Amino acid sequence: MDERLKLGTEGYSPRLLAKIEYAGANERSFAQAHRSLEVLAELSISMKHVWRITKRLGQERGGQRDAAVAAMESAEPFGWMVAAEAKARGFYEAAAKAVVGDGGNWIGPLADLHFPGFTQILDFLHLLVHLYAAATAAHRGRAKPAWSLYEQWLRWAWSGQIQSLIAGLQAACERLGQPRPKRRMMIRDASCRWPWGM
Repeated sequence: MDERLKLGTEGYSPRLLAKIEYAGANERSFAQAHRSLEVLAELSISMKHVWRITKRLGQERGGQRDAAVAAMESAEPFGWMVAAEAKARGFYEAAAKAVVGDGGNWIGPLADLHFPGFTQILDFLHLLVHLYAAATAAHRGRAKPAWSLYEQWLRWAWSGQIQSLIAGLQAACERLGQPRPKRRMMIRDASCRWPWGM
């Protein structure tokens, strides 16, 4: 009968289980979730029971997510998980599509595979890290000129002067010449490779 009524193993209705799960996942503690459920849902449930149900439902959600992900032998599991979640949320049908990444040489091919046609965007925090690495590489241990260059590049990035930033990177790249063969990172829209690794 529980199965026909779609009751959980605890005998709660789906609607009540959703309230327990919400309180258990969003309150600061299971004790607070217990108190909130008592006041707001008029449900007398122990703190330990809130924890058990929240844990069980979390494991079920994880299992559902993993089942939705195709187990590909050589593909990054992360990419498949993100793609499955994006599909579930309707991201592929959005009018404007973008993928935010860290600029690592692994994210571009992964985004191309799972999100073809999406605009790839470097998140600003990682841009700061990459620009700092580039500025220090451009001045090879000379801190003051490296910092000045870094500040200039940051101003261009923050104000959206992308062409100036790319030209600055290109000029530093040409001045440095070819990098060492290992630890390369590709800069889009620039024709050289930098010797900075992530």
